[in-house]
Amino acid sequence: MPASRIAIALSCLGCLALAACSPPSTPQPETPPQPQTAAARALHAPLDRAKAVEGQVQQAKAAQDRQIEADTQ
Repeated sequence: MPASRIAIALSCLGCLALAACSPPSTPQPETPPQPQTAAARALHAPLDRAKAVEGQVQQAKAAQDRQIEADTQ
């Protein structure tokens, strides 16, 4: 009886070893970015405009802060 248990255990270990040695799955190729549709461009246009003027807003704020600082002295 112990010999059959050993045989079963070795069979299970052999199956596990074979399963662990399977080749890795092939990586999926990356899909190229989809061209933006008119609707997507329309949704992103306000955000793009806001990003474009962010520097001007920061400069205006800095100038205003300097003016306030100069007026309070």
